[in-house]
Amino acid sequence: MMMMMMMMMMMMMMIMMMLMMMMMMMMMMMMMMMMMMMMMIMMMMMMMMMMMMMMMMVVVVMMMVMMMMMMMMMMMVVVVVVVVVGGGGDDDDDDDDDDDDDDDDDDDDDDDDDDDDDDDDDDDYHDDYHDDYHEHDHDDQPNRHQILDIKFTRPLH
Repeated sequence: MMMMMMMMMMMMMMIMMMLMMMMMMMMMMMMMMMMMMMMMIMMMMMMMMMMMMMMMMVVVVMMMVMMMMMMMMMMMVVVVVVVVVGGGGDDDDDDDDDDDDDDDDDDDDDDDDDDDDDDDDDDDYHDDYHDDYHEHDHDDQPNRHQILDIKFTRPLH
């Protein structure tokens, strides 16, 4: 639906632009005729340049206005969608939120106990880690002195 609307808008804009251009061209022709009768070719050239500049300006301004309108429409649509979708969801949940707050208050009493448990867990973890670390034997790893020997006795290339 939106796409159709957009397409229609674009078509309308294009037609409007074409009409404006045609009108400008007609005006230019009329002006040229008048000037040919009255003034010299130099003046005509100057006027033509002026008209061209004016036409370009008008077209640019039109484009800007159209863009602004399009942006406004898009923004309006987005805002409406957000309000409708967002607003609908929030109203239903208000009652539930109050109940949740009550539950949270009950949980606060238990926090002290939880802290003690955490400390114990940390100690256990620390002990386990140390046990694991010291369990494996060091025989498979070369001694630090050996490594140094190897490093320094290697021939230099």
